[in-house]
Amino acid sequence: MRNMHENDDISSKVLKIKEPEEIDKIELAASFIRAGKIVIIPTDTLYGLATNPFNVDAVKRIYEIKRRPLTKPIPLLISNKKKLHDLVIVNTLSEKLIERFWPGQLTIVFKMRNISVPRIVTAGSDKLALRMPNHTVALEIIELSEGIVTGTSANISGETPPKSVGEVKEEITKKVDLIVDCGTALGLPSTIVDTTSRKPCILREGAIKKTEVEDILSIKIDYCSSRP
Repeated sequence: MRNMHENDDISSKVLKIKEPEEIDKIELAASFIRAGKIVIIPTDTLYGLATNPFNVDAVKRIYEIKRRPLTKPIPLLISNKKKLHDLVIVNTLSEKLIERFWPGQLTIVFKMRNISVPRIVTAGSDKLALRMPNHTVALEIIELSEGIVTGTSANISGETPPKSVGEVKEEITKKVDLIVDCGTALGLPSTIVDTTSRKPCILREGAIKKTEVEDILSIKIDYCSSRP
């Protein structure tokens, strides 16, 4: 890969990773994220914008790049369940969802336990959206990025999210620091379930159907009153 400071050519930012054994490339991507740079990474669903979620300036850049309203929180991706109980409160229902759908295409909204997560990430709320993607390269990158990164899709807010690097608009690619290309993802967004109330609700129905969530929880659930 050429030095990305030589020119602004998009191709100079692209890092192709075909196998999780390409540790040097994975470590390079993770080093960018740890330093607060913005990296487009693959997941099992779509391509996303990853950075260090504890770096407020980096998170601000993501909001600016996406033109995302600051009132909309940013979901985070984790590489394993070890950090979970330090960050959030896991109740019985969310535990069932984790056991069935993680790693996978379900984002779960929890009540926060750890107030060290910057308020810009949560849009000032006491809730935190987390997902563990079912994608080996993504998990390796996240693990080497202290186990947690931002996980919002690599698109302008409100536009179609990309399932491949080729679908990411130049308006996005020219503003990021690195692009990890792992081929084509599923192309469907994750389903988002809010488990912070006594009865969970669906914020967004995506790759996992509402009925699948209901089957695991053994209850009927509704769509949340405020949906993205």
